[in-house]
Amino acid sequence: MTNHQHDGFSKPFQMCIKQDRMEYTAFINALVVPLSTKITELVEGRSFVVTLFPSSKVRESSRDTPLEQLVHKCGFRMETLLRRHTDVESAHSGGIRSVDVHEDSISYQQPISALGVECIVLLDDVITTGNSLEAGANILRANLPDHFIILQLAIASTCTDTDVHTHK
Repeated sequence: MTNHQHDGFSKPFQMCIKQDRMEYTAFINALVVPLSTKITELVEGRSFVVTLFPSSKVRESSRDTPLEQLVHKCGFRMETLLRRHTDVESAHSGGIRSVDVHEDSISYQQPISALGVECIVLLDDVITTGNSLEAGANILRANLPDHFIILQLAIASTCTDTDVHTHK
């Protein structure tokens, strides 16, 4: 039994992202205050670092993405702890995005001595099944000492067309 702690799949911002409903960058910018507040509540005064769940494609860097810009606008320290080394096809294109597929395509990138924090906030932009956050947390747990607290957080969850119509 390890001492790793996490709050499961926190989904504080239950907004549906549809390309025709809202510009993604504007959506991210609207989240600075709510995300700052939520992360501050979750870490409960502990030292922490935010790491982004990597893109599904190796060639797509997490640098200068709207999500990275959001973390910086919040004033949080961000470290790249996870790196994708094998592309994962999107689910809507017929790809399989199981926990195992994510774990097999991502590696841990940072020596623990360089972190100097108690808590890792694993941040993803959108949660559908929770598989990506679960895989990321599993990789972090396998590479971090047991005393680390790993918080999994998604900005939004996917929704169905029915959800879009009911949340106008």
